[in-house]
Amino acid sequence: MYQSDSFYLSWQKQEHIFSTNVITAFNIFADENYYHYIEDEEHGYYPDDTFSFIRCFSGEGEITLHGKSFILHENECLFLRFHTIKKYTSLSKTWGYKWVNFTAKNSSLVFETETVYSKPAFENEDILFTKLLRTGQTEDVNVGYVNAVLDHYLYSVMFQDRCVRKEEEKKSVNTVDEICGYIRQKIYSKISIGEIASFFQMSPRRMHQIFTEKLNISPKRYILNKKLEEGYKLLVQTTIPINEISAMLRFSSPYHFSTEFKSTFNQTPTEVRKMENPK
Repeated sequence: MYQSDSFYLSWQKQEHIFSTNVITAFNIFADENYYHYIEDEEHGYYPDDTFSFIRCFSGEGEITLHGKSFILHENECLFLRFHTIKKYTSLSKTWGYKWVNFTAKNSSLVFETETVYSKPAFENEDILFTKLLRTGQTEDVNVGYVNAVLDHYLYSVMFQDRCVRKEEEKKSVNTVDEICGYIRQKIYSKISIGEIASFFQMSPRRMHQIFTEKLNISPKRYILNKKLEEGYKLLVQTTIPINEISAMLRFSSPYHFSTEFKSTFNQTPTEVRKMENPK
């Protein structure tokens, strides 16, 4: 018996291969008061051919160039020439985004600058970007490896929807990881089990079965936990009033939010904010 699973790619010249050189990478979560002006001194730290990749994962923000601006919403991304950027600012209660500055060979093979792309989050995207950050933060950093991780990340963002056959996509869509990713994307929405099950073309009963088997938790409890975790982060990282956080996360009332919060973390939202931000 002989079994083989493989593919063959003909030899490619270097001029037909996209590759990057990472300069800086950031994973940012900010509130509505956040803005940043890029002064000439900061521009001077980067080569003239530097590109910036900005990917919004929550809220929305505006990137202003000389003479034009772009607004990025959740699951949208943008490539720009770094030296054209004048400022960027949050346009929502909270704005979460990933930002990488890099130079690139054969960039036209992957992206066009000043074009807003709508790209849904792919499985394990946060894990891969965290890998990029951690490898770049190591004391004896391997630059080649960091560049390879960024190449992998950018290819996954831009082309992952082209690499999966429709038949495989239908099978993989019913995985707990993808459902959890969908829930995280909708954390500021009022979502129901029925809505999620319908989106993934399964019954609520089947969805409950998947969660209890894989995570030992019900879908309803998982959603509540994720909303409470997001609430904890907002309490620590922003000054948004507790009643507004409750409304943003679609709790029925501040009392409901506080009660569930205390039951989960054994502290009230007020106690957490005072503990993490002592005056």
